[in-house]
Amino acid sequence: MNKKLFISIGLILFLNTSLQAETIYLKDGRAVQGKIIYRMTDSVSIIENNSLVKYLLEDIDHIAEDTQEDEARVLVTSEELKKNDEIASKKQLIFQFMALNGVRANMEANLATILEKTPLERREELAGYFNIDEIIELLVPIYDKYYSEEDLSQMVRFYESRVGQKMLSTAPLIMNDTMTVSLEYFKNKVKSP
Repeated sequence: MNKKLFISIGLILFLNTSLQAETIYLKDGRAVQGKIIYRMTDSVSIIENNSLVKYLLEDIDHIAEDTQEDEARVLVTSEELKKNDEIASKKQLIFQFMALNGVRANMEANLATILEKTPLERREELAGYFNIDEIIELLVPIYDKYYSEEDLSQMVRFYESRVGQKMLSTAPLIMNDTMTVSLEYFKNKVKSP
């Protein structure tokens, strides 16, 4: 076993003895007590009888925290777990869509262009002001507002397809050719009486 992993698990087990426990109430009627170590979009993992055990959110009714007063305070219900899972799923689709349609790549290219044109002594400072991941995170609510999860799924499937990839690669070329033809058209119109 990896020495760092062994030490980490040992620390978790050691610290776990002094932490307040949480109880996971499963839909099958069982209640499992332990300290939640990981919360993922589809599961939670706890230390149970000195072992790391994972429970799928779809199997959980609710989670409660045991307090010092021997009362249980509900932390999250199964409906909230399901909603959090749906939000995380939609957010992943938004990230995937922004990666496929070039939003991230365009931002990175624009930032690189700006930094290239910036004097060397100011580049590092200017680069520190821009974090593409933070900007992308700020865009998520905008995409969430205008697209349903089904919309996003269909658009991702399209952009992953051969035709979607062709559209992405040819769109800048079509735009360039369109601008050239439009400029020629206007030049000819201006020259003509």
